[in-house]
Amino acid sequence: MIHNSNLRTSERGMVLAFVTIILMLAGLLIPPLLGFTFGAGRSAQIRQDRMLHVYAADAGVEDACFKIANGTALPQNPGDTLQYTLGEINGCDLDVEIRKEAGRLDYLVTSRATGYDGGTTRIEAYISGWNYDSFLDNALTSNTDITLKNNTLVAGNISLIDEQIGVGWKDIETNQLQGGVPRWPGSDELTKYYAEDIDGLEPLGSDITAMGDEEIGPLYVDGDLLITSGNASATLTLTGTVYVTGNLFIGQRANKDFTLDLNGQTIFCEQEITVVEKCNIVGSGCIIGLGDVYFGPKSGTEPGEFVFVMSVYGQLLLQPNGPYYGSLAGEIDIIKAGCEIYHPGSPEELGLDLNFPEGQTIPFIQSYCIID
Repeated sequence: MIHNSNLRTSERGMVLAFVTIILMLAGLLIPPLLGFTFGAGRSAQIRQDRMLHVYAADAGVEDACFKIANGTALPQNPGDTLQYTLGEINGCDLDVEIRKEAGRLDYLVTSRATGYDGGTTRIEAYISGWNYDSFLDNALTSNTDITLKNNTLVAGNISLIDEQIGVGWKDIETNQLQGGVPRWPGSDELTKYYAEDIDGLEPLGSDITAMGDEEIGPLYVDGDLLITSGNASATLTLTGTVYVTGNLFIGQRANKDFTLDLNGQTIFCEQEITVVEKCNIVGSGCIIGLGDVYFGPKSGTEPGEFVFVMSVYGQLLLQPNGPYYGSLAGEIDIIKAGCEIYHPGSPEELGLDLNFPEGQTIPFIQSYCIID
């Protein structure tokens, strides 16, 4: 059987022409596509290596923070340096330099990570070491004003941190520069310190009404918190940090008296704190607010115990109905005439353990710059 073809004589060889054109186009397109694919892969590898270098250099900064916190063989005089090698991290050789700056606890840290290809990543961080021991060594400490009512008795140092000097505090009575904290603390380092105590906790959704002997803490409250009592014999004992992001009100005139046992723990509040006369404070511990703090419990504090009350940015109003044993810090206004304030010695001297950064240096990164 004979089949007829519709291919005309003039169309012979067209298939070969089409195939040739396709091969030519492929030859033009495939090399750039392969180059783009290779370049993208290479770019991703470069970014990954860069990330590993940055992480390695950051490890050097963290190691320097650890040394500053623990006072490990640090340079003592401005301009002196401590240089050391941490070995290989993320495929990089890591070299660290800690340079002492002019401030009492200030350091410039340079961390350099060198990769297998000779490329380097350098991080410079300016780090200050915060040390709060002097707050507990003084009866009153302020960076602004201290106001005392008539017949106020203060048995202990009254000290003012000198922001202009930035290296310590002056004893008001002698006007002599003393050792101690380099400057007044900010909110960041204290917030970070106490936030670690409540990390992972679910926030409390309601206020607290004590009805008997109860324990609270660690406790995280996202918002305001009111602590009151429905039973005059109730005692609340802290067993961990109480962290409040809003305002804190302890005691209320319409409710019954109760006892709050600090038990060596800390109440930390990001806003204002008010402690009124329906609350008796016993035990040693810390009450710290970033805003105003009013401290007016029904009774004073007990001899042999140590209570530290601080307002970081606001005004600290003190009106206890009895002698106060411990330390106060902030813009202090003793609003009760004849108030008696006794500094019984540092908690360490008394054998007390408070949840406060005493006896340690907290490194705080002031600036952080990836140079190359």
